[in-house]
Amino acid sequence: MLKEGDPRAQAQAAYAAGLDADTARPLASTLLDVLKSPDAELRRLAAQALRHCGAADSHVVPALTAALDDSSWKVQRSAALALGHIGHGASGALAPLRKLSRSANNLVRRAARQAITQIEAGK
Repeated sequence: MLKEGDPRAQAQAAYAAGLDADTARPLASTLLDVLKSPDAELRRLAAQALRHCGAADSHVVPALTAALDDSSWKVQRSAALALGHIGHGASGALAPLRKLSRSANNLVRRAARQAITQIEAGK
């Protein structure tokens, strides 16, 4: 389970879950917990994995939206990309994404703009 063991094992499990929607969806609750980890790399990997859970779990989009304010630009970027991947179901994140699209970090800014485009296109 993702909550147990060393942080590297957690990171690898979160990443592996993100590679497969059928694996990630049942782990949504655990991935949401990992998204609150003190370890930025774990949070980044959890956000990346949560993209496969989509809007099916009502807690995923709000958690990813909150992660847009993370102290780590890598977590912000992964959360934005995940929200874009979710598409129309993440429309509640448009205002924070628009704010993030003015980030000083080019990679974060581009990810936010990409997510906005995907969400508005109803992907």
